Amino acid sequence: MGEFVRSTDGNRFAFRVASKWLNFSDFPSVHRYTGVSVYGVAQRKAEFHIDFKPTFSHEEIALSPDGSLLAVSHDRYLDVFRIP
Repeated sequence: MGEFVRSTDGNRFAFRVASKWLNFSDFPSVHRYTGVSVYGVAQRKAEFHIDFKPTFSHEEIALSPDGSLLAVSHDRYLDVFRIP
């Protein structure tokens, strides 16, 4: 799981979309993720996108081996989406 993942079969990849970077003098740069996009390699286009409420919580994404499911953990929840 991470910021950029691909399905095992290589047909799809997903990445988190950052909204903005914030800089604080006492803290390192912080980014907030507000969504996840899934792209089809053969189609060369976005096949799925989901937006989330901006948060500073740790978020992770994963694709199933065949790329048909997207898992997103955020705010202590795990959501699973079927990619059409």
